[in-house]
Amino acid sequence: MASDSSHYIANPYEPSKPLACITLGSVTKLLPTNYPNWHLQVEAFLDGFDLLKYPDGSFPAPSMTITTTATPSVTSANPPTTTTVSLPVITENPAYHTWRRQDRLIYGAILTTLSDEVASLLKERLRMASKGTQSITTYMHSLKQTADLLALLGFPVSVEDMTDHVLRGFDDGYRAVIDGVNVRDTPITFDDLLEKLLIQELSIGDAQRQPPQARSNNNKPRPGQSSAPSNQRTSNRKPFLGRCQWCNIKGHVLSDCSLFKKHHPSVPPPPRHHDQPQAYTVSAGPSQTDFLVDSGATHHVTNDLANLALHHQYTGPDSLFMGYSADQHAYLCLDPSTGRIYTSRHVKFVENEFSFRTLVTPSSSPDEPQTTPLQLPVLPSIPAPTARTNPTLPVAPILPSIPTPTARTNPTLPVAPHSPSIPHSPHLAQTSSSNDFNHPEPSHDVSSPSTHSSPSPEPQPITVSPSPPPQPTVPPNDGGIITRSKNNIVKPLQKLNLHVRPSPTVEPSTITQALRDPDWRFAMQNEFDALHRNNTWDLVSRSSAPNLVGCKWIFRIKRNSDESIDRYKARLVAKGFHQRPGCDYTETFSPVVKPVTIHVILTLVVRQGWSVRQLDVNNAFLQGTLKEEVFMAQPPGFVDKHFPDHVYRLKKALYGLKQAPRAWYTELHTFLLSIGFVNSTADASLFINQTPCATLYLLVYVDDIIVTGSSSVELSRLITTLAARFSLKDLGYLNYFLGVEVIPSTAGMFLSQRKYITHLLHKSGMANAKLALTPLAATPPLLKHSGDPLPSPTEYRALVGSLQYPSLTRPDIAFSTYKLAQFMQKPSTVHWSALKRLLRYLAGSCDKGIFISATAPLNFHAYSDADWAGDRDDYISTTGYLLYLGNTPISRSSRKQRSVARSSTEAEYKALADTASELLWVLSLFTELGHIPTSSPVIYCDNLSATHLSANPVFHSRMKHIALAYHFVRENVQRGRFRVSFVSTNDQLADILTKPLLRPRFELLLSKLHFSSRSSNLREDINNN
Repeated sequence: MASDSSHYIANPYEPSKPLACITLGSVTKLLPTNYPNWHLQVEAFLDGFDLLKYPDGSFPAPSMTITTTATPSVTSANPPTTTTVSLPVITENPAYHTWRRQDRLIYGAILTTLSDEVASLLKERLRMASKGTQSITTYMHSLKQTADLLALLGFPVSVEDMTDHVLRGFDDGYRAVIDGVNVRDTPITFDDLLEKLLIQELSIGDAQRQPPQARSNNNKPRPGQSSAPSNQRTSNRKPFLGRCQWCNIKGHVLSDCSLFKKHHPSVPPPPRHHDQPQAYTVSAGPSQTDFLVDSGATHHVTNDLANLALHHQYTGPDSLFMGYSADQHAYLCLDPSTGRIYTSRHVKFVENEFSFRTLVTPSSSPDEPQTTPLQLPVLPSIPAPTARTNPTLPVAPILPSIPTPTARTNPTLPVAPHSPSIPHSPHLAQTSSSNDFNHPEPSHDVSSPSTHSSPSPEPQPITVSPSPPPQPTVPPNDGGIITRSKNNIVKPLQKLNLHVRPSPTVEPSTITQALRDPDWRFAMQNEFDALHRNNTWDLVSRSSAPNLVGCKWIFRIKRNSDESIDRYKARLVAKGFHQRPGCDYTETFSPVVKPVTIHVILTLVVRQGWSVRQLDVNNAFLQGTLKEEVFMAQPPGFVDKHFPDHVYRLKKALYGLKQAPRAWYTELHTFLLSIGFVNSTADASLFINQTPCATLYLLVYVDDIIVTGSSSVELSRLITTLAARFSLKDLGYLNYFLGVEVIPSTAGMFLSQRKYITHLLHKSGMANAKLALTPLAATPPLLKHSGDPLPSPTEYRALVGSLQYPSLTRPDIAFSTYKLAQFMQKPSTVHWSALKRLLRYLAGSCDKGIFISATAPLNFHAYSDADWAGDRDDYISTTGYLLYLGNTPISRSSRKQRSVARSSTEAEYKALADTASELLWVLSLFTELGHIPTSSPVIYCDNLSATHLSANPVFHSRMKHIALAYHFVRENVQRGRFRVSFVSTNDQLADILTKPLLRPRFELLLSKLHFSSRSSNLREDINNN
């Protein structure tokens, strides 16, 4: 531990006052939870050196300058006289420089006591910053101070991140500045951003001080009316402080830029309406409410409800517009209640004629005010649905033909969005007087708006005349059946074998969503009642809780093998990250059986023809009793109405608690030992019971249990005994365990993770991607700094982490997954492309897996290989080995060595030592299970020097740097535990775990790995039967 020390350095400003240089090495690092302790240590240390007066403010900074008086003598010539004059002289203050340097030394010493957790708090403060009611200067200054502190701690904030943090704290009043910054090609500097925000702040302040102005609805100025502003209105205007977007010069905008007009003479200047007309105006202040965008589904835009013709209430059912048919003039609509899709018929699409051109009579007098003609969409005849239902289709974005139900409706015609000069929408109503579409009668009461001249100079609104206009021609229906051949549509009959699959039920992510569904409410109630029956907690006062742990509901849908829903599962989970070590937990342990153990036992089971059963313990963690006092908040949705402020003191473990797996394992371990089981020394999650009657194995993976044995009677008796002690569910014979599909057959057992890989491909959007034949490209090599960094590496890390699990049954992707995992800290676009290639390879081989043969001998052999200096970033070698039990690969490894190997022999020998260590552990497990290998284990190595060293009894001096590995392998070879043999490089199967290979080499090794697919095993099983 570093000790505190202090020494003095020379002070050039005041030599008599040296500066104290202190080191706070032994002071506790500042954390979010130890501020009082840290404060006491720092305060005591500074007080001991008489430096506390600097940080506490009792010794303020002296003045930067001092003023002294000089008295020079001035001599005049006529008459010669000498006069003394007093002049003030301003000089630097040495005391100020002394104070400042000492203050900075103390500040630097305190900064060394800050920890990385303080940096995370500063990052969170930067991310959650908001302007609120602060001024721009104050807000930006606070963010800059936080960023400077992060830079001092070694976490500098980039310009892009700083800009994002600044803009995140503004409201919609600064939306113009935010959008302008976001569309820039290059990042904006901090000073330019501050300038733009200050200009926007001034604009908002000016708008708030101006009185409300009358804004025109859609009138045009009268002809001859002047639009020039008066001198009074412009004399008091403040100068424009913005910057032109074209020439980047302050003082004017783009429309006033002479350079822009010179290069773009055809662009008309925007109109400036200083004198607003008084008709049809509304008073609007600077602060507007949210602007509602018209989606096209509204009838008319008006500020008077009396202008709308809503004569009848709509009563038809709803339907969804699905788009237009690709092979006929029709559109499709979906009835959400029945799921049926309807095709419109009896529709004539008039695409080259405007049927309502006669509705507006143009003005013939040049003195009358000009109005824009009313533009209406083309409405053909009303189509009838092809089923007995009456679906109503929403209006399409571009209104072609609007289907309406056969019931009597009264839709109104919407005004086109590009007719701004009509102040009021005319009352245009369309009614259907008959439901018989074979004899339609037009009943459209459409009034024709006409323009009347008026002596008044003010523009007049458009009035509606009562005379009906000419109606658009509607082709009569001949009553016959409309077929494809009549419409010149030739489409061959295509017969399909379709399977109707229900849409997947979505698992709720919040309790609010779950409470809306009765199935989830029932599941939550069952879980809460089970916790009460188990006597899980006591309701106590909150004052007795030194640390309170939160909780939340987790919702999962348990499905059967055919994807049908088995049950809805709601589980109450404690937020274990709220726990504090030493306060409410001490030791932790999770019973997780090793994958190698599962492979070994399944191989023995298949070889001897035993049955395997799977058990699921209900609320396994609730079986464990807590030794520590843990206090938890009441679960959401189940708060006691009489004691809402009380908390639960837990007596039994809950999911999420750090000590919950250990408590459950302790209960299970104690019970199994009491009924005759022995805990394995090779794997703590394996229990063995060997009696003259039978041999039983029990494997534990948290709350999932696998049991197998030589006697079915003893196996059933064991399950009954476990069910009497623990609440569990017998899932029958093993078929799906932790994402691994187990498919037994007469020839053996097939292990596959097809379902897990398929789900991963759909989650990543790579299920339908182009397939790849190898998981990783051989060239060019993946480097740490190749490519551009990903803006958000979260998805990359999640996918690579998800690929770690399927590599247990897929040795062909082990090296690729390991290689991509090396770049999780800072992945780039090149690494992302390599990850997508691996997913494309899995998409074409998701049904592959490991086959355990029932006739293979029970002997061990392994392949050991190393890629010497294969990593081009640090030149560390890569170790790879494959361990077989019979023909089944039970263990594999692909990882970098701990140090750089100075020769290929050294790299190969290190890999040989790792393989030997794994082999010896598996042999101890195999022996503990009561079995002996049929022959001596063999390790195959393709390096002659490493092979000879394992058998050479003479220790060479050039092997001192691998002395431990050498003696470890050599001693076990001499004892006969295994032997090392040479194998040709072409037959080295572990080569697939050390480097990316070309396609011919990869496919050759893949064929020798005893890899198989699901379909080939099923065909073999059918042929055997």
